[in-house]
Amino acid sequence: MKHLACKFILFVGMIIAVSCSDSEDGIVDNYTDEQYVPTNNILYVKEYGKQEMNMNTVESSPVYCIHVAKAGIDKSLPAHAKLSIIDQEELNKTYGLMDNIDYRIIPKETYSFSVSTTDLEFQSQEGSKEVNVTFHSDLIYEEMKKNEGVQYVLPIRLHSEKDSVDVLKNDILLLVDVKQPQITFKKRKYIPL
Repeated sequence: MKHLACKFILFVGMIIAVSCSDSEDGIVDNYTDEQYVPTNNILYVKEYGKQEMNMNTVESSPVYCIHVAKAGIDKSLPAHAKLSIIDQEELNKTYGLMDNIDYRIIPKETYSFSVSTTDLEFQSQEGSKEVNVTFHSDLIYEEMKKNEGVQYVLPIRLHSEKDSVDVLKNDILLLVDVKQPQITFKKRKYIPL
Protein backbone atom coordinates (compact mmCIF):
# COMPACT_ATOMS: atom_id res chain seq x y z
CA MET A 1 0.00 0.00 0.00
CA LYS A 2 2.88 2.34 0.88
CA HIS A 3 4.47 1.60 -2.51
CA LEU A 4 1.22 2.49 -4.31
CA ALA A 5 0.88 5.76 -2.36
CA CYS A 6 4.46 6.74 -3.28
CA LYS A 7 3.76 6.09 -6.97
CA PHE A 8 0.59 8.18 -6.76
CA ILE A 9 2.41 11.11 -5.13
CA LEU A 10 5.20 10.87 -7.71
CA PHE A 11 2.62 10.83 -10.53
CA VAL A 12 0.77 13.89 -9.17
CA GLY A 13 4.08 15.71 -8.70
CA MET A 14 5.03 15.03 -12.34
CA ILE A 15 1.69 16.35 -13.57
CA ILE A 16 2.11 19.54 -11.53
CA ALA A 17 5.68 20.02 -12.78
CA VAL A 18 4.64 19.57 -16.40
CA SER A 19 1.64 21.88 -16.13
CA CYS A 20 3.56 24.75 -14.52
CA SER A 21 4.81 27.35 -16.92
CA ASP A 22 6.92 30.43 -16.42
CA SER A 23 6.06 31.95 -19.77
CA GLU A 24 3.61 34.81 -20.03
CA ASP A 25 1.33 33.26 -22.61
CA GLY A 26 1.98 29.57 -21.96
CA ILE A 27 3.34 29.10 -25.47
CA VAL A 28 7.09 28.71 -25.06
CA ASP A 29 7.01 25.57 -22.91
CA ASN A 30 5.04 23.74 -25.59
CA TYR A 31 7.96 24.17 -27.98
CA THR A 32 10.81 22.72 -25.94
CA ASP A 33 10.11 19.10 -26.87
CA GLU A 34 12.74 16.98 -28.56
CA GLN A 35 10.65 16.92 -31.74
CA TYR A 36 12.03 20.37 -32.59
CA VAL A 37 15.63 21.11 -33.44
CA PRO A 38 16.99 23.00 -30.39
CA THR A 39 18.75 25.63 -32.49
CA ASN A 40 15.60 26.52 -34.40
CA ASN A 41 12.89 28.99 -33.54
CA ILE A 42 9.24 28.07 -33.62
CA LEU A 43 7.06 30.48 -35.56
CA TYR A 44 3.28 30.70 -35.45
CA VAL A 45 0.34 32.99 -36.23
CA LYS A 46 -1.30 34.38 -33.09
CA GLU A 47 -4.85 34.57 -34.52
CA TYR A 48 -4.93 31.40 -36.58
CA GLY A 49 -7.77 29.42 -38.12
CA LYS A 50 -11.01 30.90 -39.42
CA GLN A 51 -11.35 34.63 -38.89
CA GLU A 52 -14.21 36.83 -40.07
CA MET A 53 -13.51 40.00 -42.03
CA ASN A 54 -16.80 41.91 -42.27
CA MET A 55 -16.75 45.05 -44.39
CA ASN A 56 -19.06 47.42 -46.19
CA THR A 57 -18.74 49.24 -49.48
CA VAL A 58 -18.52 52.63 -47.77
CA GLU A 59 -15.22 51.83 -46.03
CA SER A 60 -12.41 52.95 -48.29
CA SER A 61 -9.80 50.36 -47.33
CA PRO A 62 -10.42 48.16 -44.29
CA VAL A 63 -7.33 46.49 -42.79
CA TYR A 64 -6.72 43.10 -41.15
CA CYS A 65 -3.57 42.74 -39.03
CA ILE A 66 -1.65 39.43 -39.00
CA HIS A 67 0.57 38.85 -35.93
CA VAL A 68 3.41 36.36 -36.43
CA ALA A 69 5.24 35.32 -33.26
CA LYS A 70 8.63 33.73 -32.59
CA ALA A 71 9.10 31.29 -29.70
CA GLY A 72 11.45 28.43 -28.84
CA ILE A 73 14.31 27.50 -26.58
CA ASP A 74 16.56 30.39 -27.58
CA LYS A 75 14.42 33.34 -28.64
CA SER A 76 17.52 35.46 -29.23
CA LEU A 77 18.18 33.68 -32.53
CA PRO A 78 17.16 35.42 -35.77
CA ALA A 79 14.43 33.77 -37.84
CA HIS A 80 12.97 33.85 -41.33
CA ALA A 81 9.42 33.09 -42.43
CA LYS A 82 7.15 33.73 -45.37
CA LEU A 83 3.44 34.40 -45.71
CA SER A 84 1.80 33.13 -48.87
CA ILE A 85 -1.68 32.65 -50.28
CA ILE A 86 -2.88 29.05 -50.43
CA ASP A 87 -3.93 28.12 -53.97
CA GLN A 88 -7.50 27.09 -54.84
CA GLU A 89 -6.69 23.37 -55.07
CA GLU A 90 -5.07 23.31 -51.61
CA LEU A 91 -7.94 25.41 -50.22
CA ASN A 92 -10.46 22.87 -51.50
CA LYS A 93 -8.52 19.97 -49.96
CA THR A 94 -7.82 21.64 -46.63
CA TYR A 95 -11.11 23.42 -45.96
CA GLY A 96 -13.70 23.02 -48.74
CA LEU A 97 -14.18 19.27 -48.54
CA MET A 98 -14.10 19.26 -44.75
CA ASP A 99 -16.61 22.11 -44.37
CA ASN A 100 -18.66 21.24 -47.47
CA ILE A 101 -18.58 24.93 -48.46
CA ASP A 102 -17.70 26.40 -51.85
CA TYR A 103 -14.77 28.62 -50.88
CA ARG A 104 -13.31 30.96 -53.50
CA ILE A 105 -10.16 33.03 -53.17
CA ILE A 106 -10.72 36.73 -53.69
CA PRO A 107 -8.88 38.12 -56.76
CA LYS A 108 -5.37 39.54 -56.29
CA GLU A 109 -6.43 43.07 -57.18
CA THR A 110 -8.88 43.18 -54.24
CA TYR A 111 -6.22 43.15 -51.49
CA SER A 112 -2.62 44.17 -50.78
CA PHE A 113 -0.04 43.56 -48.07
CA SER A 114 1.55 46.39 -46.07
CA VAL A 115 5.04 45.17 -46.87
CA SER A 116 6.60 44.95 -50.30
CA THR A 117 7.49 41.33 -49.69
CA THR A 118 5.82 38.81 -47.44
CA ASP A 119 9.25 37.51 -46.37
CA LEU A 120 9.57 38.17 -42.64
CA GLU A 121 13.04 38.60 -41.18
CA PHE A 122 13.12 38.42 -37.38
CA GLN A 123 16.19 40.02 -35.85
CA SER A 124 17.66 38.38 -32.76
CA GLN A 125 15.56 40.26 -30.18
CA GLU A 126 12.31 40.52 -32.17
CA GLY A 127 9.54 38.36 -30.75
CA SER A 128 6.78 39.22 -33.22
CA LYS A 129 5.98 40.96 -36.48
CA GLU A 130 2.82 42.50 -37.87
CA VAL A 131 1.67 42.44 -41.48
CA ASN A 132 -1.41 44.38 -42.53
CA VAL A 133 -3.70 43.23 -45.31
CA THR A 134 -5.67 46.08 -46.89
CA PHE A 135 -8.88 45.19 -48.70
CA HIS A 136 -10.67 47.00 -51.51
CA SER A 137 -14.20 46.30 -50.36
CA ASP A 138 -15.93 47.79 -53.41
CA LEU A 139 -14.04 45.41 -55.74
CA ILE A 140 -14.78 42.42 -53.49
CA TYR A 141 -18.46 43.38 -53.42
CA GLU A 142 -18.58 43.42 -57.24
CA GLU A 143 -16.99 39.96 -57.29
CA MET A 144 -19.46 38.67 -54.69
CA LYS A 145 -22.41 39.86 -56.81
CA LYS A 146 -21.17 37.65 -59.69
CA ASN A 147 -21.22 34.46 -57.55
CA GLU A 148 -23.76 34.81 -54.75
CA GLY A 149 -23.68 31.19 -53.57
CA VAL A 150 -20.01 31.03 -52.61
CA GLN A 151 -17.95 32.10 -49.59
CA TYR A 152 -15.08 34.37 -50.56
CA VAL A 153 -11.91 33.95 -48.53
CA LEU A 154 -8.28 34.92 -48.28
CA PRO A 155 -6.34 31.82 -47.16
CA ILE A 156 -2.90 32.72 -45.80
CA ARG A 157 -0.18 30.26 -44.73
CA LEU A 158 2.98 30.83 -42.71
CA HIS A 159 5.98 28.68 -43.65
CA SER A 160 9.74 28.68 -43.28
CA GLU A 161 12.61 26.80 -44.87
CA LYS A 162 15.05 27.16 -41.99
CA ASP A 163 12.91 27.51 -38.84
CA SER A 164 10.15 25.35 -37.40
CA VAL A 165 6.55 26.40 -37.89
CA ASP A 166 3.72 25.18 -35.67
CA VAL A 167 1.52 23.32 -38.17
CA LEU A 168 -1.52 23.77 -35.92
CA LYS A 169 -1.08 27.56 -35.90
CA ASN A 170 0.19 28.41 -39.37
CA ASP A 171 -2.99 29.04 -41.39
CA ILE A 172 -5.45 31.92 -41.42
CA LEU A 173 -8.67 31.55 -43.35
CA LEU A 174 -10.16 35.05 -43.62
CA LEU A 175 -13.87 34.70 -44.34
CA VAL A 176 -14.60 37.84 -46.33
CA ASP A 177 -18.04 39.43 -46.34
CA VAL A 178 -18.98 42.81 -47.79
CA LYS A 179 -22.36 44.46 -47.30
CA GLN A 180 -23.76 47.48 -49.06
CA PRO A 181 -25.40 49.82 -46.56
CA GLN A 182 -28.99 50.71 -47.26
CA ILE A 183 -30.34 54.16 -46.61
CA THR A 184 -33.99 54.44 -45.73
CA PHE A 185 -36.11 57.47 -45.00
CA LYS A 186 -38.96 57.52 -42.55
CA LYS A 187 -42.03 59.46 -43.42
CA ARG A 188 -42.96 61.80 -40.60
CA LYS A 189 -46.36 63.18 -39.92
CA TYR A 190 -46.62 66.87 -40.48
CA ILE A 191 -47.77 68.62 -37.35
CA PRO A 192 -48.64 72.31 -37.85
CA LEU A 193 -47.34 74.77 -35.27
